[in-house]
Amino acid sequence: EVPGLRGLRVFSPQAVEARGKHLEMLESAGAKIRRLQVYSIEKCKQPQRPSDDIDYVTFFSGRSLESFVEQVEEARHYLLGRKLVVIGPITAARAVELGLRVDIVAAHAHFESMIDSMGSDARVER
Repeated sequence: EVPGLRGLRVFSPQAVEARGKHLEMLESAGAKIRRLQVYSIEKCKQPQRPSDDIDYVTFFSGRSLESFVEQVEEARHYLLGRKLVVIGPITAARAVELGLRVDIVAAHAHFESMIDSMGSDARVER
């Protein structure tokens, strides 16, 4: 339990498909959580084929990874010749579960850290 969180009332609008791990952490710390499903994530009916002249492929969620692998023809083959970059450890774990090789995991699970990690990698590669 975290001091100050016990009894704190938190409202979280979210997707129908939301995992809510961050909310589970708040609950375990003593907060009272109320969720409201306000939207749904849907997959594209016919995704376009990705360009071949790509060095890095970025993923910000496990769901984007799942959808890419499920819907893009030969997705796994496409990723072989490119660096797979993920926003953080949860997305990296999902990639591994899907049998994908992760090249870069952001040091901190936010966009700026992801960009810094890619920049560092690109400087080493050149």
